[in-house]
Amino acid sequence: ALTLIRALRHDEAAVELARVQAELPGELIVQLALAELDVARGHESGWRQRYTELERNHPDHTVITALHAEALMSLGTPTAGEQAREVLRRLVVAGSDDPEVYERLGRASLLAGRSVRAGEAHVRAAVLRGAYEDALLQLRELARRDDLDYYARARVDAQISMLTPVVMEIRERSPRPAG
Repeated sequence: ALTLIRALRHDEAAVELARVQAELPGELIVQLALAELDVARGHESGWRQRYTELERNHPDHTVITALHAEALMSLGTPTAGEQAREVLRRLVVAGSDDPEVYERLGRASLLAGRSVRAGEAHVRAAVLRGAYEDALLQLRELARRDDLDYYARARVDAQISMLTPVVMEIRERSPRPAG
């Protein structure tokens, strides 16, 4: 059914999903596939309702939340970006250490017109991947921005202060090329 959805053969996918749902009622993967079919067909009210129910039954489930955020972002509006941010923030508040969550949060923030928050989310994703030098470079770029408010500047400066010694330590331990 998922292959049929991705091949844009929605009617065939719907038939297959109906068959599978009859065999496996209430199975999470089937519910997610039905939501994906609604997204593919452009049935916004259908996928919104499905994701709301899925999130109610499976709070803080990374896959459900990620797919819901992706569906929202597919709408391409700042309002949808803000809604996707709110959906993803639940995982952040729950303590997610998944860099993909922060990458999505960055994309949603950008869509919502929150470029500073997008940058901060991408920095967090880099840190979680262990790309400390990349994260520090991104932070330094953020620090150069004129549109940082007091709180954003404080967050960025604090992260630069925390990451700088880590990056220096990594550089000291790295073998230097003979020359």
